[in-house]
Amino acid sequence: MTQSQPTLEGWDHYLTLNGALLPLEQGHAGLGTHLAGHMMHRSLWELSGAYNEEFFYWGWADAELSLRYTQNYPWIHLAALGMHFYEMEHWAENRRAPIDRNPYKVSPTLQVNNDHWGLGNYDLEIQRAKNIVEVAESTPESYALAAWQQTRAEVLEEMMGDRTANHVEQIQQLLGITPADQEILYALAWYSLYHSPRTYLEFGAKWGYTAALVAGACPTAEFYGIESWQDDGGEPSPYYATNMLGRVNYRGYTRFVTGDPVTALSRLQNSFVGEWAIDLALVRGDLFGWEVLVQLQDLIPAITAGGGLVFTCSDRELFEGVYQEVGQQFPDLTYLRFANTNTLLLLKVSLLD
Repeated sequence: MTQSQPTLEGWDHYLTLNGALLPLEQGHAGLGTHLAGHMMHRSLWELSGAYNEEFFYWGWADAELSLRYTQNYPWIHLAALGMHFYEMEHWAENRRAPIDRNPYKVSPTLQVNNDHWGLGNYDLEIQRAKNIVEVAESTPESYALAAWQQTRAEVLEEMMGDRTANHVEQIQQLLGITPADQEILYALAWYSLYHSPRTYLEFGAKWGYTAALVAGACPTAEFYGIESWQDDGGEPSPYYATNMLGRVNYRGYTRFVTGDPVTALSRLQNSFVGEWAIDLALVRGDLFGWEVLVQLQDLIPAITAGGGLVFTCSDRELFEGVYQEVGQQFPDLTYLRFANTNTLLLLKVSLLD
């Protein structure tokens, strides 16, 4: 169609008859790619420095821009508001772009480029839109526990039962991997299967398989992944994590919060869409050292009544210290500790025993 160079009337005629039959491009969760384009307030465009001008070849510039914005701001897919876009092909099949493409670079800061980015050397008149929408501040949920009519033994029986084990095995086969941290997988799989979290937060989201495990049970849950992607030692790119989600046919809202992991939680909280509340979280202590205690102190009050949090780290001394400190500060929570591993499941519930 594009090669025939149709007029606007020709495009309108073609899309009227064929638009509903065209394939739907799902894109990559949380990366803002293959989604036709970005729409934002002019102030955000100015604040960020727009597309990274270090890029020269094709690809990744849109994803890199998205990952900078989501450090501080949420995103919404406009299709949910009834806005649909059609993307014309860029070139014929026999004139594909060269193999060179931009690297999967992720900026640690929102701002890139210098003061002369774009047309910065020119004196342009800027006209700004008037803000006509007043955004009401949401009230956070009070710290509360849910009462489960279950004993600790009954919870553990569910967690180690066939339903949970089968889900873990199926997802591992689908992803083609068998991670060593099975305790984490069982805890997340059990909660996802039996309690259907609406929101899932993960510290250290680059590997993707834990998020895929949750998504496999709850394909429409909101996923918030904190990951800087600043390791140049052969670690996976952001596409790796999104491909893991794609393998389980995940179709939920995805937001990655890049930049400094220490400040990521507060940035996410300050820009959360709707009420700040998390149903299920995975916190990897190795990302923070002793700073993880502060992260847990800030996060636990945001866990909803009946919600769960999995804490793990490789440092035994750090694990024991955090376990004791959190237990003293939040004595009403239910704590399930896995034997011989540095993994702890915190539940914002009260059990019968």
